[in-house]
Amino acid sequence: PSRIRELLDPLPEPLSKHFADEEGPDGLYDGLRAIRPALDSELGSLRGEHRSVLKAVEALRQQLRELDQQEATEDRQERLGRIKEEISAYMELVRSHERTETRLVADTYYLEEGGSG
Repeated sequence: PSRIRELLDPLPEPLSKHFADEEGPDGLYDGLRAIRPALDSELGSLRGEHRSVLKAVEALRQQLRELDQQEATEDRQERLGRIKEEISAYMELVRSHERTETRLVADTYYLEEGGSG
C-alpha cells in the first residue's frame, strides 16, 4: 500500500495542470475544434472524463489513507485486493481516454497524401 500511495499521491497536481492545458485557451481542444467543429460533443465528453479521472484518483488516495488506519487483518487484505482492482480500472480509464485523444489528434492533424499520383 505504501508504494501504491507513493505513486498516487503526487498525481492530482500534474493531472490538473495537464487537463487545464488541454482545455484552456489555445489548448489542444481549441486547436482540434478550430479544424473540426463537429468534435465539440466528443471534446465535451473528454472534459467530463478529466473530472472523472481526478475524482477517481482522489477516491483511491482516500481509500489508501483509510487502509493505513486499519489493523492487519484478513479484511484488510481483502480491502487491499479491491483497491488494486479499482486501480486497474482507473488505469484502463486513463488509457482509454488517452487513446481517444490520440485518435482525435491523428484524425484531425494527419492527412493521408498517398494515392494522388
